[in-house]
Amino acid sequence: MKKQWNEFVRDRMSEKNLKQEDIAEAIERTQGAVGHWLTGRRSPNFMEVAKMLNATGTDQVILNSDGTIEDIEFIGIPKKGLVKVIGEATMGTDGSVDIEEIHVGYIDIFTTDPKAFCLRVKGSSMEPRIHSGEFVLVEPQSPFSNGDDVFIRTKDGKNMIKILDYQKDGEYRFSSINNDHKPFNLAIDEVELVYYVAGILKKSRFVDLEP
Repeated sequence: MKKQWNEFVRDRMSEKNLKQEDIAEAIERTQGAVGHWLTGRRSPNFMEVAKMLNATGTDQVILNSDGTIEDIEFIGIPKKGLVKVIGEATMGTDGSVDIEEIHVGYIDIFTTDPKAFCLRVKGSSMEPRIHSGEFVLVEPQSPFSNGDDVFIRTKDGKNMIKILDYQKDGEYRFSSINNDHKPFNLAIDEVELVYYVAGILKKSRFVDLEP
């Protein structure tokens, strides 16, 4: 059955007891923007629609050019929306992140990246954007763009969570999330990995259990 995409998302939110603020948090947009999109007062782009569908745990649908959606029904057990918390990230005053890799539970959120993981943040150096006790969702297989939050590991073992300004001429340019530190450049051959940070999640999503 066809539905307008925003009607479909509202129905999925109702089924999963999700609020606009939950969707806004998952896709890193304001609650006001999500509200305008869901009521039809404004129109999001295709990627924003896809992110909202993902945030409601929708795996596969057909999105038509007229904005309608056709659900695809599968026989079987639906995927669980749990992402493993692999450790705690203690924020240093110099902008670095000290990671203690211990399994402490799960975050209740759906992701299409099978290698996704979460880190629990400790420390106040990234406030007000990220508060101590909150979680960051990292998606190693998801693409990232200029302006995205990213998790970085340099070849000398230094971990950071920064904003990617750009990549060109064999270098990355990064900025601090809270503007406490000046932007800086790193040569690409100095960087071991750059992973997309898909969301900043509240403590309420933490599940201390084995799935």
